Amino acid sequence: MKKLLLPMLLSHFILADCTSQQEQQAKTLWQESRTMQYGIEKYHKLQKASSLCSLDEIEIDIQIFLIQSELDGDNLSSKKLDKLDKSLSTLYSMNNFSFSSTKRENSTKIQELKDRLANIRLKVETNEQKLAQINEYLNPKGRNKGFGKGEKIPIPIQFNNGGSRVRGNKNINYLTNRIKNTLRKNPNAKFTITGYASSKGRASVNKRISKKRAINTKAYIERSIPKGHIVKVEGKGESNLICNTGYGTNIGGNEYRCIGGVENEASSRRVEVLRIN
Repeated sequence: MKKLLLPMLLSHFILADCTSQQEQQAKTLWQESRTMQYGIEKYHKLQKASSLCSLDEIEIDIQIFLIQSELDGDNLSSKKLDKLDKSLSTLYSMNNFSFSSTKRENSTKIQELKDRLANIRLKVETNEQKLAQINEYLNPKGRNKGFGKGEKIPIPIQFNNGGSRVRGNKNINYLTNRIKNTLRKNPNAKFTITGYASSKGRASVNKRISKKRAINTKAYIERSIPKGHIVKVEGKGESNLICNTGYGTNIGGNEYRCIGGVENEASSRRVEVLRIN
């Protein structure tokens, strides 16, 4: 489906001048659209009906369709969801004051969209927080800080696609320094390391690679710290993707994809370090 731009919602509907025949034709097209599955053909049917006569029930259905299209589209961000949330609130009020014969049904649909938006928002905000953590980690001011108790940090070591080898680079060295600084102040601190993979390749292979990434990261760090502080390593494959926008989700089995955006593959191929005490 081609990208649809959500038009600005009006504070009220302005009824277009139309003859009784045009109104009847518009209602017939609108009723036909109500039996159609969600898709571009349904939208075209509604647009054709609206061009004949701008009736409340038609315009409300168009707005519901467009908002749903935006939620199904790309570039989902907190800011975009804020705008859609405001549009839904406005549409809800418009529906309550309309003369639509499907007012109650529309209220249910609008509420379902609001619930769906709230669910998407949680996932998008979680993804944005991880991106912010990665950017903060790369900030020079935060590179040499220690780990707080219970603090988990995603580390963009940026393994090659399909690779698990850890080579000396600034990110892994920053991570090692942060653990060393933590142990200076808290000599009994313990850590876990979890490896992740991007969605490229087979899920079963990605699971094994992610475990190797955690193991190899542990071995690299233990060149610089006493053994026994990293008490657990595991691999979770592609189960926690990092997306430029949108969010990662399970699409069946152990396969994951970014919804509402494009995957940030380099950040998906990472480890996360957690201080557990």
